[in-house]
Amino acid sequence: MLPFQKTVQELINTLPQGAVFLCHAEENTRQRKLLERVEETFREQGHLVKNMSMGEVYKNSLNF
Repeated sequence: MLPFQKTVQELINTLPQGAVFLCHAEENTRQRKLLERVEETFREQGHLVKNMSMGEVYKNSLNF
C-alpha cells in the first residue's frame, strides 16, 4: 500500500464523513471474505462503505 499512499489518501478524502474505506488483495480470498462481512456490518450500522481491491487502487493511481 505504501507506493499508493497518495492515491489512497485522495480516494479517502473524497468519501463523505463517516464513510469506511476497505482494501483487500485480490488473490487473498480469505481476506476478501472477511472484509465482505466487515463491510456488511458497517452498512447495517448506516455507514457508506467503499471496498476496493489493490488492483483497483493501482488502476486509480494511473488516473491521478
